[in-house]
Amino acid sequence: MVDTAYEVGIVDKQAYYEESDRRNFSEATIAGSIGFDREYISKLRSEGFDISKLKTFLIGGCYSAKSINAMAKFMQDLNPDQQMTLLVTDINDEAIERINNHPLSIPDNIKLEIFKDDLTSSKIQSNSVDYIRLDYTQNFVPASSQVKLLKELKRIMTDHGVISSVVDLIPQAKKWTKKLQRTLSEDKDSIIDISAIGDGEVKLLPTVELFQDIARKSGLNMSYYPTKFPVHNVHRDEATLVVFRKPQNRNFTRLK
Repeated sequence: MVDTAYEVGIVDKQAYYEESDRRNFSEATIAGSIGFDREYISKLRSEGFDISKLKTFLIGGCYSAKSINAMAKFMQDLNPDQQMTLLVTDINDEAIERINNHPLSIPDNIKLEIFKDDLTSSKIQSNSVDYIRLDYTQNFVPASSQVKLLKELKRIMTDHGVISSVVDLIPQAKKWTKKLQRTLSEDKDSIIDISAIGDGEVKLLPTVELFQDIARKSGLNMSYYPTKFPVHNVHRDEATLVVFRKPQNRNFTRLK
């Protein structure tokens, strides 16, 4: 099961950040997955959404300066003449220190704030964030804390806000082989919870069913679609953009 000693599920934090420095993690930063956001924004535009409403952005869980630079560029591309704010948070001191020691490229129209925060009990003001970006963050949150996380993000997001969460998600749980099923454990609600241990970390590999359940319990609508390219070599999981929004309709939708 996921180690709950740290809210993000990291077993050895020092080893985690040292390993991050040694390896090429471009595929596991916002810089490597910002295309998800661009595609989703295009979808919102086609539906008549006013992009100028997006003024305050949040990166929840971040160890990479690349992620901040990529998000800042994305923001400027959306609204080049608008004053905006980019909040960057992480629960670990190591992440904040690592970010502060790397060069950042922030446009003049974007105010950057970097601070330590626990997003399951955040100090961010209610109804104040328009676009929340999680970069594999939910893969490091124990299943038991997922609803608490989403309810808190729902509190801080505006009514038109977006939670854009890139995760490693396991689809089609009912079609798994018996060999893979033996690595699983089920909670009392029959929601699948699987942990993968490697590279000094413990990681939650959620299913579509789990995310649909936590969305329902959090009072949020959910849509999702998988990437067109593999990201990690873990049991049949794939990088997926999961979008949570406050209820505007009651249907779960798979984006094409």
